[in-house]
Amino acid sequence: MRIVLISCSAGKCDVPSSPAKCMYNSPLFKGAYRYAEKIKADKIFILSPKYGLLEEDDVIAPYDKTLNGMPAAEVKKWAKG
Repeated sequence: MRIVLISCSAGKCDVPSSPAKCMYNSPLFKGAYRYAEKIKADKIFILSPKYGLLEEDDVIAPYDKTLNGMPAAEVKKWAKG
């Protein structure tokens, strides 16, 4: 099984709720997502500091949270889920 993990991006659409695959709109995210589709990934997951591990069709709201600058203890807690 081919599984792809894609990091979210700071660039997000401003729609109140969208599938995760549509929420993030940075060129890097879009390129990574297109690549995952090109290699025919069986599952695509998106890593979000607010929501954790997302499936591409999970509907989420825009947010402003990043792992950058977050205290190490909080990042470790986030990573453990």
